[in-house]
Amino acid sequence: MARNEPNPTRTELTRISQQGQQGELGRSGEPDPVEMLTDEHDRLQLLLNEFEGDDRSEKRTLLKRICEELEAHLRMEEEVFYPWISSLNDAAWQAVDKVKGDHRMLKEALGDIRAMKRMDERFNQRFGELETLIERHADRDEREVYPSTYDLMQSDLEQIGRRMLDLRERLLGRARA
Repeated sequence: MARNEPNPTRTELTRISQQGQQGELGRSGEPDPVEMLTDEHDRLQLLLNEFEGDDRSEKRTLLKRICEELEAHLRMEEEVFYPWISSLNDAAWQAVDKVKGDHRMLKEALGDIRAMKRMDERFNQRFGELETLIERHADRDEREVYPSTYDLMQSDLEQIGRRMLDLRERLLGRARA
């Protein structure tokens, strides 16, 4: 995930948003799950950067999108990617076990933020904690979890990628193009 980058342009955000809907395609034309999840990490970081730079009138709309994108991302990992990767070997299972705690903390922060009615100092503090959790989660996934998939058969990755994309589209209400 891109860290500490300046606020993205709308063009960058649109490009990564569209790219993340499909991810890199494997040889059979199916999405690559690791690329898809990495693209989502990048998209979340761009949305967080945009949130910091937006005026107050746009923040609620952007916050809603950040929450929806993060929830869809977590569910794709929890319902499709992590169960599959955990079954591969002990190292993969241990890596996934570590990130389950990250997911719990992310969900707690999301719940707290959604329950807040005002964007006051308390909100800013909790939102900053959410940003830190997202960055730590992305870093841990990309350094510890995703490398477990690199030696797998491409067809397995593509099948998992298709299942993840289908779930993402159902969760975010987007039809495949």
